[in-house]
Formats: sequence, structure tokens, C-alpha cells
Amino acid sequence: MTQFPNTPDIQKAPASALPVRDAGPVSPQVSRLITLMRFPQIVLVVLRHNAGPLLDAVYGCGVLTAAGVFVTGLGGIFAYSALLLMFFLSGFLFWHRELPYRDMLKKKARALLLPYLIWNTVVIVFYYIGARTGMMRDLSAYFQPGISKPAALFRLYTGWGAGGYPAAYPLWYMRDLMLMMLASPLLSFCMKRFPRFSLAALALLWAFGSNPFFSTEGLLLFCLGRYAAVLDHGWTFLKRIKPFSLAFVFLATMCIEIAGFIGGRLLFHKFNVLTGSLVFLELCSRLPAHSAAAAVLTRLSVYSFCIYLFHEPLLSVIRTLAVSLTGSYTVPLYLLTAALTILLCIAAGILLRRLLPGLYRILSGGR
Repeated sequence: MTQFPNTPDIQKAPASALPVRDAGPVSPQVSRLITLMRFPQIVLVVLRHNAGPLLDAVYGCGVLTAAGVFVTGLGGIFAYSALLLMFFLSGFLFWHRELPYRDMLKKKARALLLPYLIWNTVVIVFYYIGARTGMMRDLSAYFQPGISKPAALFRLYTGWGAGGYPAAYPLWYMRDLMLMMLASPLLSFCMKRFPRFSLAALALLWAFGSNPFFSTEGLLLFCLGRYAAVLDHGWTFLKRIKPFSLAFVFLATMCIEIAGFIGGRLLFHKFNVLTGSLVFLELCSRLPAHSAAAAVLTRLSVYSFCIYLFHEPLLSVIRTLAVSLTGSYTVPLYLLTAALTILLCIAAGILLRRLLPGLYRILSGGR
């Protein structure tokens, strides 16, 4: 799910938010919805990260199959939509809780930077041991010839210069989120003084911009969170969505993308991801009506950040063992390894929370 958003009562944002009106407190309905979204989001994140090897096999065979359509649609498109939607939720809550800049830096250092550094260190050590035993790939991509050790460590912790992903690669989201929060005064100024121009510039950067240092899609959604916090903090836009029309458009365009009929597929993929975010929001907006499911998701939401933090490299190890035992990587195995990883992460979170609460608070950023 600022990161995987928590949802306590939120104070009124400062008057400098946007020229239209101040952001009022998050409505109980929106607060409830954000809580219920957190666990389904992290499940889709795990499915996204587990899909890579299967997607490689699907595209490598040169034949469109039912398994390929399923994994591409679920893990390649829809799951990525849920991942990017976390930037919107983080931005929405960040701007509501807008603090003095120095106070924000101190808070985010504990909530984001400290877990980021600790978990990347854990993963670096884990991969080093795993590579020595032959169970894991090594980190040689970060240590290219002629690169000094400080430069290699910088690559390991940031991913810059080594494909854009840090050693704990799912944490690219936290890295990008921290960058956006560091730049928040500039973003705030631009959206306050030039709201329409800023939105147009962000949209163009999203559509045509691509770089290895931060996600332009994430930046757009993070800033859209501010627009929503000020202009529509009750999320009334959900009431204007026509679910059947949205589902039809998403499924149709997703099938076209999978079939490869459209040239310039990166832009088309971006459109599908943005549409998929709306589909995910629409589906989750129906959860509060189901009290039993809502109660379960509320309890599980506590461990969302724990799952996000712990699922790699555990997921890679489980997948490697499963493939070595079965001899192939199939769709059922794809789903089973993801489910087992999530269960083990929840179990680890429960044990840490009970036995080592101090360590759990550090690793979870005080959540």
C-alpha cells in the first residue's frame, strides 16, 4: 500500500495545497477503502514479481497460449496497475499530512529510509551466501570491471547504473517515493501556481518519458494523489465510473496488447496500466459491502508492508526449489509459490511482532 498507507484520522492540510480549496480530512469511507485495498494490492505485487520467468517462457515460445494470456494479463498488466496505484495512495495521504519539510524528512527517514537501508543490506548478504552455495544468482551485475567499491555499493543500494533496481529490487518503489517526497516543495509549488500546466507536463512525461532513475508513471500518480486530496478528497470520481464500460475497455485493450496488434506498445501498455488502476479501484470499492471479507482484509492489511519487504528474495528461493522439484514452471506452480510466499511472510510478521516487537517496528518503519 505514505508507503503502504496507514489510515488514522488525518488533519487538515495547509492552505497552500492548491488554489481551489483546502484538503479536508479523509472521509471515513475513503479511509476504510484504503485499508481494504492494502492486502489485495500486495498480493498482486507478489504475483507481478513472480511472473517474470513465466513471461519469459511465454514470449520465448512465439505462440499465443491460454497460459500466456492469463499470466500476461494478471501478472504483467493488472498486477502492475495495483503496484503503481500505491503511488496515488501514498501521494493522496502524503499531501493530507503535509508537514514542515524538516519534520517530514525526519519522519520519512524512520518510516522509509531506515527499512530501505536495512533490508537492502540483508538481501545483499543473503545473495552473497546464496551465490556461494549455488542456490542464488550472484550480484556481479553491480560490480562491473573498473568500478570502485563505493560506486558498486551505491549501485547496490540505489540500482542506478545497474538496470534501475537496487539489490532488494521490489524496493525501487520506496526509492522513487523518497525522491518524490524530497522534491515535494517544488512539486507543491508547481501544482499550486500552475495546476493545469503541471498536470499536462506530468501527463506528457508519463506518456513519452522514460529514465532509469525514477518512475515517470509513479510521479504522475503521486501528483494525482495531491489533486485528489484537494479537489476530490471524498473520491466522488468513483461514483462516475461506469463499471461495465470500464471493464469492457480494459479487457479489450489488454487483449490487443497481449496479441501484439498495436505498434508502439509501451504507450499502449501505459494506457492499460492506468485503466487497470481504475478497474482495481472500482473492484475494491465494492468490498465494504461484504462485511466478512472486509473484516478479514482489515486484519491482513496490518502485514501488507511486511509482505512487501520480506517477499524477495524468499519468493525467488521458493520458486527455484519448486521448479527444481517439478522440472517446469507452470501456471498452477506460479500461483502456489506466490501463495506460499505470502503465507510465510505473514507468519514471519506475526512472530516478529510478538517475539521481537522492537525489531519489527524498525523493519516496518514504525507501522
